[in-house]
Amino acid sequence: MFRTNPTLRALTSVQNEEAARVVVSALAQEIGVADDHPATRIAFGAILGAFQECELLPDPAAGAEARQSMYAFLQAGLAALKTQVAGR
Repeated sequence: MFRTNPTLRALTSVQNEEAARVVVSALAQEIGVADDHPATRIAFGAILGAFQECELLPDPAAGAEARQSMYAFLQAGLAALKTQVAGR
C-alpha cells in the first residue's frame, strides 16, 4: 500500500524522521552526549539495523531468539559507548 500511494509513503517518511529525532535524542541522553554527537548516530544505526534484520527473519521462533540476542547486543553496545564517552 505504501509503495503505490505516494501520499502515504511521504507521511510515513515524515513520521519516521520525527521518530528518528526522538530516538536519537533519547540515546544522546542515555549515553550522556549531545544529540549531534557521533555516538548517537552509531547507536541509532545499530538499533535500526538490528530491528530490520530481526524483521526479515522468515521463522517467527527464530525471530524471538534473535530479538533476545539483539537486546543483549544493544545493551552491551550502549554500555560500551557510555564507558568510552565517560573516559574522555
